[in-house]
Amino acid sequence: MNMMLSVDINDPAAESVVATAVEWAERMGGRLDLVHGEGARYAYEFIDDQAVRKLMEIEADRLRTGDTERLDGLLAGVPEAIRGEARSLRGNLVDTLLETAEDYDLMIVATHGRKGLAHLWLGSVAEQLVRRCSRPLVVLRIPRDEG
Repeated sequence: MNMMLSVDINDPAAESVVATAVEWAERMGGRLDLVHGEGARYAYEFIDDQAVRKLMEIEADRLRTGDTERLDGLLAGVPEAIRGEARSLRGNLVDTLLETAEDYDLMIVATHGRKGLAHLWLGSVAEQLVRRCSRPLVVLRIPRDEG
């Protein structure tokens, strides 16, 4: 069984989320890939000034290198017997995750379970995935003290 974990590499609970996904993969005899969506973090296409745009592209490349290192570090924590690959996705976060999920038997995603204004401002990727994903989906709750 091929399993995909959508992981926010910048979340303080990322290691805990990966560890929980590892438990799921081991129980189900699956292979676990880690997927990180860049989302709008590097959106600089709207900048017309070419000098500023070039500087932003350079900074985005530097940040991507750090993201890749963090993602690879998380993948290293997955036991070799079930370790798949690490992938970074560009584009609209929910759309790219849904598109990528089509290649997997199961998708795993974590949620903070925010409510009220925090949910209104930050939204919920997990909620959108639950509503739109055509693949089986496991939603992991991040304990409040970890996130």
